[in-house]
Amino acid sequence: MRAETIAITALVAFGLSGCDRLGWPVSSTSKPKSPELQLDYSILLDGAPPRRISEKYQFQSGDRFRLEVRPAFAGWVYLFSRGAGQKEYLCLYPNQDAQRGKALISGQTVTLPGGDNWYTLDDSPGSEAMVLVASAMPIADLGPSVPLAQDDFEERIAKLERERRPRTAKRVEEAGWTKLFVSHDDAAAMVMRISIDHK
Repeated sequence: MRAETIAITALVAFGLSGCDRLGWPVSSTSKPKSPELQLDYSILLDGAPPRRISEKYQFQSGDRFRLEVRPAFAGWVYLFSRGAGQKEYLCLYPNQDAQRGKALISGQTVTLPGGDNWYTLDDSPGSEAMVLVASAMPIADLGPSVPLAQDDFEERIAKLERERRPRTAKRVEEAGWTKLFVSHDDAAAMVMRISIDHK
């Protein structure tokens, strides 16, 4: 499988800190926080014209696709992949020095891999994985670095799920977009795992 070859597993994580976390009174001039955090994403399949597809789509060798990500909050996005039969996760985004440490603007849509590029499935079928992480704060354990061994990566994700599970979470499908919502707690994380097979 080429380095650009992936299918989809989506992971969305949010971390927040509130000024009234320790019981201190909130100033009357403070902006009320939203009861929920939202992240939208879609899978765009190449074609004439390109079209958004369901996560249940059966990928074939040679299929090309992009991932569109649209957070409704200012924060960071990370994208990791592990191909069929591979033992490591690679960080696909941010993958340039200019992208690292840079927060996205609320409502900004980011198309990955970016520019005129597409992710392309090779001739090796199997279950491949993409992991998307979006956060209101940088997540040091998941920052771009050297490839992470599968067991190490999964341990970090499990820790994130244990320590930052939201009180509520929901998922909505709308007009080709998957919309993810979690309760706006001081510290919250929502983890989505979606398998798409490459036939």
